[in-house]
Amino acid sequence: MKYKTYCLTCSKWNEIEWLVVSPICPGHELDHTVLPNSVVLIQNADDCGKGGTQLYRTLRRKLIVHVAQYGQYMSQDHIKQAAEHFAVPQEIRDLFFTTDEQIALGEIFNKRAIQDRQIRNNRVVSELMNHLTYLQTVDIVNDLGDLSDKYINFGVEGVSEGDPVGIFDYFESTAGTQFETAGFLQKQFTPSYGITMLQLSQRVMNILRITI
Repeated sequence: MKYKTYCLTCSKWNEIEWLVVSPICPGHELDHTVLPNSVVLIQNADDCGKGGTQLYRTLRRKLIVHVAQYGQYMSQDHIKQAAEHFAVPQEIRDLFFTTDEQIALGEIFNKRAIQDRQIRNNRVVSELMNHLTYLQTVDIVNDLGDLSDKYINFGVEGVSEGDPVGIFDYFESTAGTQFETAGFLQKQFTPSYGITMLQLSQRVMNILRITI
Protein backbone atom coordinates (compact mmCIF):
# COMPACT_ATOMS: atom_id res chain seq x y z
CA MET A 1 0.00 0.00 0.00
CA LYS A 2 1.04 3.62 -0.25
CA TYR A 3 0.54 6.40 2.30
CA LYS A 4 2.20 9.57 3.53
CA THR A 5 3.20 10.98 6.91
CA TYR A 6 4.47 14.36 8.03
CA CYS A 7 7.94 14.39 9.61
CA LEU A 8 8.46 17.26 12.05
CA THR A 9 12.23 16.75 11.95
CA CYS A 10 12.35 17.05 8.15
CA SER A 11 9.48 19.57 8.01
CA LYS A 12 7.92 17.74 5.07
CA TRP A 13 5.52 15.02 3.99
CA ASN A 14 7.07 11.67 3.14
CA GLU A 15 5.38 9.21 0.78
CA ILE A 16 5.83 5.60 1.91
CA GLU A 17 5.18 2.31 0.12
CA TRP A 18 4.81 -0.33 2.82
CA LEU A 19 2.41 -2.97 4.11
CA VAL A 20 2.41 -1.73 7.71
CA VAL A 21 0.80 1.65 8.23
CA SER A 22 3.20 3.32 10.62
CA PRO A 23 3.88 7.01 11.44
CA ILE A 24 7.58 6.92 10.49
CA CYS A 25 10.13 8.86 8.46
CA PRO A 26 11.70 6.39 5.99
CA GLY A 27 15.31 5.68 6.88
CA HIS A 28 14.96 7.48 10.22
CA GLU A 29 12.42 5.30 12.01
CA LEU A 30 14.15 5.57 15.39
CA ASP A 31 15.41 9.16 15.49
CA HIS A 32 12.91 11.42 13.68
CA THR A 33 9.66 12.76 15.08
CA VAL A 34 6.53 12.28 12.99
CA LEU A 35 3.39 14.31 13.54
CA PRO A 36 0.94 12.08 15.45
CA ASN A 37 -2.10 10.98 13.46
CA SER A 38 -0.61 12.34 10.21
CA VAL A 39 -0.99 9.09 8.25
CA VAL A 40 -2.88 9.66 4.98
CA LEU A 41 -3.67 6.55 2.91
CA ILE A 42 -3.02 6.91 -0.83
CA GLN A 43 -3.38 3.33 -2.04
CA ASN A 44 -4.40 0.12 -0.27
CA ALA A 45 -2.71 -3.28 -0.43
CA ASP A 46 -5.15 -4.62 -3.02
CA ASP A 47 -3.86 -2.03 -5.51
CA CYS A 48 -0.16 -2.91 -5.23
CA GLY A 49 1.52 -2.83 -8.63
CA LYS A 50 -0.84 -0.25 -10.09
CA GLY A 51 0.32 3.21 -11.07
CA GLY A 52 4.01 2.32 -11.00
CA THR A 53 3.96 1.06 -7.42
CA GLN A 54 5.80 -2.01 -6.14
CA LEU A 55 4.08 -5.36 -6.30
CA TYR A 56 2.52 -7.03 -3.27
CA ARG A 57 4.96 -9.93 -2.89
CA THR A 58 7.94 -7.56 -3.16
CA LEU A 59 6.56 -5.44 -0.32
CA ARG A 60 5.79 -8.55 1.72
CA ARG A 61 9.34 -9.86 1.26
CA LYS A 62 10.70 -6.51 2.47
CA LEU A 63 8.34 -6.64 5.46
CA ILE A 64 9.57 -10.11 6.43
CA VAL A 65 13.17 -8.85 6.39
CA HIS A 66 12.21 -5.74 8.37
CA VAL A 67 10.41 -7.76 11.05
CA ALA A 68 13.42 -10.06 11.40
CA GLN A 69 15.75 -7.09 11.86
CA TYR A 70 13.63 -4.57 13.75
CA GLY A 71 10.78 -6.59 15.26
CA GLN A 72 11.90 -5.69 18.78
CA TYR A 73 11.27 -2.02 18.03
CA MET A 74 7.85 -2.51 16.43
CA SER A 75 4.68 -1.80 18.38
CA GLN A 76 2.11 -4.53 19.03
CA ASP A 77 -0.18 -2.88 16.49
CA HIS A 78 2.52 -2.96 13.81
CA ILE A 79 3.39 -6.58 14.58
CA LYS A 80 -0.30 -7.41 14.24
CA GLN A 81 -0.40 -5.67 10.86
CA ALA A 82 2.64 -7.69 9.77
CA ALA A 83 0.86 -10.85 10.93
CA GLU A 84 -2.06 -10.02 8.64
CA HIS A 85 0.36 -10.45 5.73
CA PHE A 86 1.88 -13.67 7.13
CA ALA A 87 5.20 -11.88 7.65
CA VAL A 88 5.72 -13.32 11.14
CA PRO A 89 6.00 -16.92 12.45
CA GLN A 90 2.90 -18.98 13.24
CA GLU A 91 3.30 -18.65 17.01
CA ILE A 92 3.14 -14.86 16.74
CA ARG A 93 0.11 -14.94 14.43
CA ASP A 94 -1.63 -17.14 17.00
CA LEU A 95 -1.30 -14.34 19.55
CA PHE A 96 -3.47 -12.04 17.46
CA PHE A 97 -5.79 -14.21 15.39
CA THR A 98 -7.90 -17.34 15.80
CA THR A 99 -7.60 -20.19 13.31
CA ASP A 100 -10.75 -19.05 11.50
CA GLU A 101 -9.43 -15.49 11.30
CA GLN A 102 -6.14 -16.73 9.86
CA ILE A 103 -8.01 -18.75 7.26
CA ALA A 104 -9.89 -15.60 6.23
CA LEU A 105 -6.61 -13.66 6.09
CA GLY A 106 -5.14 -16.48 4.01
CA GLU A 107 -7.90 -16.07 1.44
CA ILE A 108 -7.08 -12.36 1.15
CA PHE A 109 -3.37 -13.12 0.92
CA ASN A 110 -3.97 -15.69 -1.83
CA LYS A 111 -6.06 -13.20 -3.82
CA ARG A 112 -3.29 -10.61 -3.62
CA ALA A 113 -0.59 -13.15 -4.49
CA ILE A 114 -2.51 -14.28 -7.57
CA GLN A 115 -2.95 -10.67 -8.67
CA ASP A 116 0.80 -10.13 -8.16
CA ARG A 117 1.75 -13.15 -10.27
CA GLN A 118 -0.74 -12.22 -13.00
CA ILE A 119 0.88 -8.80 -13.30
CA ARG A 120 4.34 -10.38 -13.43
CA ASN A 121 3.25 -12.86 -16.08
CA ASN A 122 1.81 -10.04 -18.19
CA ARG A 123 5.04 -8.08 -17.84
CA VAL A 124 7.03 -11.11 -18.98
CA VAL A 125 4.94 -11.32 -22.16
CA SER A 126 5.49 -7.60 -22.75
CA GLU A 127 9.22 -8.04 -22.23
CA LEU A 128 9.29 -10.86 -24.78
CA MET A 129 7.23 -8.89 -27.27
CA ASN A 130 9.66 -5.98 -27.00
CA HIS A 131 12.68 -8.13 -27.83
CA LEU A 132 11.32 -10.90 -30.05
CA THR A 133 8.91 -11.14 -32.95
CA TYR A 134 5.24 -11.87 -32.42
CA LEU A 135 5.60 -15.42 -33.78
CA GLN A 136 8.64 -16.10 -31.58
CA THR A 137 6.70 -14.94 -28.53
CA VAL A 138 3.76 -17.17 -29.48
CA ASP A 139 6.21 -20.07 -29.83
CA ILE A 140 7.41 -19.50 -26.27
CA VAL A 141 3.86 -19.20 -24.91
CA ASN A 142 3.03 -22.51 -26.60
CA ASP A 143 6.11 -24.11 -25.03
CA LEU A 144 4.99 -22.99 -21.60
CA GLY A 145 1.63 -24.71 -21.96
CA ASP A 146 -0.10 -24.71 -18.56
CA LEU A 147 3.04 -23.63 -16.62
CA SER A 148 1.88 -20.00 -16.70
CA ASP A 149 -1.51 -20.97 -15.26
CA LYS A 150 0.12 -23.06 -12.54
CA TYR A 151 2.40 -20.15 -11.71
CA ILE A 152 -0.36 -17.54 -11.60
CA ASN A 153 -3.03 -19.52 -9.75
CA PHE A 154 -1.01 -21.90 -7.59
CA GLY A 155 2.40 -20.25 -7.24
CA VAL A 156 4.35 -23.12 -8.87
CA GLU A 157 7.69 -21.52 -9.72
CA GLY A 158 10.19 -24.33 -10.26
CA VAL A 159 12.53 -26.90 -8.78
CA SER A 160 15.01 -24.21 -7.69
CA GLU A 161 12.27 -22.93 -5.34
CA GLY A 162 11.37 -26.37 -3.99
CA ASP A 163 8.38 -26.75 -6.31
CA PRO A 164 7.58 -29.20 -9.10
CA VAL A 165 8.92 -28.25 -12.53
CA GLY A 166 7.65 -24.79 -13.36
CA ILE A 167 7.97 -21.60 -15.35
CA PHE A 168 11.33 -20.72 -13.81
CA ASP A 169 12.80 -23.96 -15.15
CA TYR A 170 11.69 -23.14 -18.68
CA PHE A 171 13.25 -19.68 -18.75
CA GLU A 172 16.46 -20.86 -17.07
CA SER A 173 16.69 -24.23 -18.88
CA THR A 174 17.20 -25.86 -15.47
CA ALA A 175 19.49 -28.90 -15.43
CA GLY A 176 17.75 -32.15 -14.60
CA THR A 177 14.40 -31.04 -16.02
CA GLN A 178 12.90 -31.55 -19.47
CA PHE A 179 13.91 -27.96 -20.23
CA GLU A 180 17.64 -28.57 -19.82
CA THR A 181 17.92 -29.18 -23.55
CA ALA A 182 14.59 -27.80 -24.73
CA GLY A 183 14.05 -24.61 -22.73
CA PHE A 184 14.21 -20.91 -23.42
CA LEU A 185 18.00 -20.78 -23.65
CA GLN A 186 18.02 -23.35 -26.46
CA LYS A 187 15.91 -21.12 -28.72
CA GLN A 188 17.86 -19.95 -31.76
CA PHE A 189 16.40 -16.45 -31.61
CA THR A 190 18.24 -13.14 -31.91
CA PRO A 191 16.64 -10.59 -29.56
CA SER A 192 16.50 -6.96 -30.57
CA TYR A 193 18.32 -4.07 -28.87
CA GLY A 194 21.63 -5.92 -28.82
CA ILE A 195 20.98 -8.40 -26.02
CA THR A 196 21.47 -12.16 -25.99
CA MET A 197 18.95 -14.86 -25.12
CA LEU A 198 20.77 -15.33 -21.82
CA GLN A 199 20.37 -11.63 -21.03
CA LEU A 200 16.71 -11.77 -22.02
CA SER A 201 16.28 -14.77 -19.74
CA GLN A 202 17.79 -12.75 -16.90
CA ARG A 203 15.44 -9.85 -17.61
CA VAL A 204 12.46 -12.21 -17.49
CA MET A 205 13.65 -13.74 -14.22
CA ASN A 206 14.10 -10.29 -12.69
CA ILE A 207 10.37 -9.84 -13.25
CA LEU A 208 9.37 -13.25 -11.93
CA ARG A 209 11.69 -13.43 -8.91
CA ILE A 210 10.14 -10.83 -6.58
CA THR A 211 12.62 -8.09 -7.45
CA ILE A 212 10.07 -5.46 -8.54
